[in-house]
Amino acid sequence: MMKQEFNIFKEIGSNWLIGSIFVPLIINKFFDMKDLNFTLIATLGSLCVFLYLRARHFFLLGQELREADRATLHRLFEIFDVNDFEENIYQQNAWYGYRITSIDRAIHFVEEADRVGNMITHEGIKRRLNSLKVLLKDFLDYSSKQMYNERTSYTLPKEPDKYSQSEATAMVLNEKTKKIFQELEKFVFNLKKEHQFIF
Repeated sequence: MMKQEFNIFKEIGSNWLIGSIFVPLIINKFFDMKDLNFTLIATLGSLCVFLYLRARHFFLLGQELREADRATLHRLFEIFDVNDFEENIYQQNAWYGYRITSIDRAIHFVEEADRVGNMITHEGIKRRLNSLKVLLKDFLDYSSKQMYNERTSYTLPKEPDKYSQSEATAMVLNEKTKKIFQELEKFVFNLKKEHQFIF
């Protein structure tokens, strides 16, 4: 669907003649008035109301989430399971490690968001998606440097000489996942409340 743009000059040009002829006549007929100044003020007032309503209509139309955007977001959230992230990364203390499958979902989400993120036309949603992606990428980069891969999980080193460093790293990772989840909650809330998005 092509984006409709509101052009106030076009609106005035296309409706000025109708307004200038019929609105004064209707006002005079309805109120049975002879005062030209009041009629002129009422005419301009009604024209302003009309233009405001038209501008509001086009503004609200621009705020709607298009079907193509919905399809892109559905594809992204099929990859990134919000409940899985909450349970297995956010609520999980980094000291005990993360499941490989949960980290892999986050990596795949970031890669897909990089690939299709610019296809989203809704600017507000695009900004929120990008913000989430940046936070996730930062977390994934940091965790990949600090953790090592076991068969089913990513864990921090527990050797005696690395113990205190791992404790500090776990605190940093926990703070990063907290920020991600806060951003994710705002994103999900906005999609549900403003756009009736169903996950």
